[in-house]
Amino acid sequence: MNLRQLGEILKAHRDRIPPGSVGFPPEAGSDRRRVSGLRRDEVARLAGISLEYYSSLEQGRGSRPSPATLAGLCRALRLEWSQRAQLFELAGRPLPGGGSLQHVEPGVLFLLDRMDGWPALVLDEVGEVLVQNELAMALLGDLVSERGARGGIVERFFTDPAFRSRFARAGREAIAKVLTTMVRSAHRYWPADGPAARAIARLAAANTEFADLWVATERLEHVSPASVEFAHPTLGVITLSCSCMHAPRTRQRLVWCTAAPGSAAADQLALLGVLGAQAMPATEPDDA
Repeated sequence: MNLRQLGEILKAHRDRIPPGSVGFPPEAGSDRRRVSGLRRDEVARLAGISLEYYSSLEQGRGSRPSPATLAGLCRALRLEWSQRAQLFELAGRPLPGGGSLQHVEPGVLFLLDRMDGWPALVLDEVGEVLVQNELAMALLGDLVSERGARGGIVERFFTDPAFRSRFARAGREAIAKVLTTMVRSAHRYWPADGPAARAIARLAAANTEFADLWVATERLEHVSPASVEFAHPTLGVITLSCSCMHAPRTRQRLVWCTAAPGSAAADQLALLGVLGAQAMPATEPDDA
């Protein structure tokens, strides 16, 4: 473990990232930047940690960062695979094998950064959300910070009525099928006794709808829906076109939702950007 060198590496990577490339707007006048790269508070925000803790890491002091913190820093700083390995080595941590600490390729993250006008997120092969932008958070809630405790999109959809109610009632049957075929298409990659397979077995035992779909979709490959109807507590039903891009190396998916310019849905997305995630607590589970 070498926290001093870890801090130097963090600062070097922070200095090389143009703020605009990760979604931070340019500043002018008295707010003009004093650094060409990211500020400490911006890295902390992207990584999901406090500014105080990040500052202590850059200064080579404080407690050894956890694997989850290191994974967040790797995403925030858009680190390549070899750079990620170096960061974990300096922190004296083994590289994680998968799950919520999966590495997201910098190219995928840079694409997500440019989708600030559209809800967008990165999923692993079983539907766990690895990273999401602010519009996706406003539409679906924070699916990253609680992922370890509450599972990914698939588990939430089938077991959490409040999350399920964020999708319009008329389209939920189709969404259920899409989510099931998504994990079904990835099933061939899992070891029979692996954590993903065990999680699906638990979900099938706990939810009869999922169990029935799991059998019914045995020969179907995953396809993304052409459109999804989201139910927002303030804006009502928002119908968005959905697209998906696969990252072959990691089998992760970048999913984003768009609306035609000038459409009612485009106006709703603009309002969603103003409302942000603070409107989401008003969402209540319905009778479905």
